[in-house]
Amino acid sequence: MTNTKYMLLAVLVTALLAGCDRVRTRIDAPALTAAGSVPPSLPPANTLPTSSSVSNALPAALPAPVRPLPLYTRQVPAAATHTPGRYPVGIRAGSDLIAKQDLLEITVFKVPDLTREIRVGNNGNITFPLIGGVRAQGLTPAQLERQLEQRLGRDFMNDPQVTVVVTESVRNRVTVEGAVNKPGIFPVVGNMTVLQAIALAGGLDAKADTRRAVLLRRDAKGQISQQPIDIAAIRQGRMQDLMLLQDDRIVVPEGTYNRFTVSGAVTSPGVFDLRDGLTITQAISMAGGLTAQADRGQATLMRRDRGGNFRRYSVNLRAIATGREADPEVGLDDRIMIAEATFNRFTVSGSVNSPGVFELREGMTFLQAIAMAGGLTDLADRKQAILYRRDGSGNFQRYIVNMQAIVEGGQRDPQIGMDDRIVLIDHKTRKLLQDARQFISPIRLF
Repeated sequence: MTNTKYMLLAVLVTALLAGCDRVRTRIDAPALTAAGSVPPSLPPANTLPTSSSVSNALPAALPAPVRPLPLYTRQVPAAATHTPGRYPVGIRAGSDLIAKQDLLEITVFKVPDLTREIRVGNNGNITFPLIGGVRAQGLTPAQLERQLEQRLGRDFMNDPQVTVVVTESVRNRVTVEGAVNKPGIFPVVGNMTVLQAIALAGGLDAKADTRRAVLLRRDAKGQISQQPIDIAAIRQGRMQDLMLLQDDRIVVPEGTYNRFTVSGAVTSPGVFDLRDGLTITQAISMAGGLTAQADRGQATLMRRDRGGNFRRYSVNLRAIATGREADPEVGLDDRIMIAEATFNRFTVSGSVNSPGVFELREGMTFLQAIAMAGGLTDLADRKQAILYRRDGSGNFQRYIVNMQAIVEGGQRDPQIGMDDRIVLIDHKTRKLLQDARQFISPIRLF
């Protein structure tokens, strides 16, 4: 009799559970949207509509992280830009004007006794036989020839023919020293510019600092002035290629800071040689590119100010990639840091088929996040999902999301924010029935 009662009870419980299964309706999350429909940038999380099923409204936007100062566009230093009258004036290098200490070869046709080499004195004069002192400084060889012919023809000769040749010009030269392949003193014939003088010196070597060369020049009082020269800017056409004067000196220093550093979430972080015109994205490419964990929205740039102190700037990599911002040039001793996207993720746990931590995609909604976690289980409560989201202080706040209302069109599907935590709870009645099925199985009664 007792066995009959247990069998009857088992049949009734089984029928009850089967009936519950028939009325149960599964609501799956919609499929993910196509990649092309994702907006180009991550918007702030939407505000959930106010309703009886929502216990706390979501904030209009996630708290913004503390951002560094905006990056300024690197400008060529004003001191390195040549303007007329800024440099001391003097005799152009390659000029044929005779200067002090120049060595002259003077020939009188058919009078070999008067042919000789004479050096111009510090007073600018030469002493020639028969006629004595003659002013030479500031004259061309042709002008000095005419003076000598006039003085000789007036008192000593009939129609003399004089030739003057400058065989050694003490000041009609330029000096290039420092980080060049062949430093030295070079005579100048004709006009010569800074880049032409560097070419005479064999070009820059690998250690040259192309932005901090120095021009040393004497003024009319004999005082030497120092003027900066940005060789990189001259090559790029952003600065005038200065015409050199007699006895100018160009000093090219070694690039102590002629390098940059890329660190953080890149494939091959390290210190790299700085090339002229190198940009931020090119520098990141030299470091092997970004890793999968990199924050592709923002990089940090540390750059020295005029006092030599580092200042922190923000670089919007996504805006550069989409052409909305210019790709700034890398400067001397810049430090580029790529952070890992620590909060660029979300978590789904509870009554889903594949709970876990997932990478946040731009524009992702609540139901799409559920779909990434494999969809809901049979026991999931479709009316009360829990969303934890950080507030402006970084503390998590708890919100209720009604997935049933979203699926039926009664509520909007909110977007997922960085570091959101989604928890799917079990429906209490379904959990109770499942527990009853586990403990009261018809197989166990026999």
